[in-house]
Amino acid sequence: KALIESKQNSKDLIDSVDGIVWEGNSEEPGITFISRKSESILGYTPEEWIADEYFWRKIIHPDDREWVIESSILAAKEKTKFDKEYRIIAKNGATVWVRDLVSIYNTTNNQTRFRGILIDITKSKQFEIDLNNSLQLVTEQNKRLLNFSHIVSHNLRSHTSNIESLIHLIEMS
Repeated sequence: KALIESKQNSKDLIDSVDGIVWEGNSEEPGITFISRKSESILGYTPEEWIADEYFWRKIIHPDDREWVIESSILAAKEKTKFDKEYRIIAKNGATVWVRDLVSIYNTTNNQTRFRGILIDITKSKQFEIDLNNSLQLVTEQNKRLLNFSHIVSHNLRSHTSNIESLIHLIEMS
């Protein structure tokens, strides 16, 4: 009874986390466990993830797929932590930015495994993108303003020089 209660508490705890908790192989592809949050965040059921060992690789955004997989393979080889931000295509076709925090552990039979959490960072990433766009716009406007001030300064110097010459001629005459 205590074991069943402990398992239920662990399951409730995992399901209450606002992220997708998962566990998988490190040397070969495949997810061995994924929390139910995968359904509410990305639309995919845990059964879909587990049925296809290449499922995770297939849903990574095409622009990110190659470097994310390479980084994951390198982390597995070097047995180091993995902390990357990338995009995943949700079941409804939307692009979801995730932060994938992965640690490596050894099982009792000395197999190396990944454990991680995928956190939906789409809103904060959109704020970051908007902020960068605003920064680029302000930087461009500052360049234009600086260019305008150089033109005005040059034109004023030119007129000032002409006025100075006229004053000099008047004084001479």
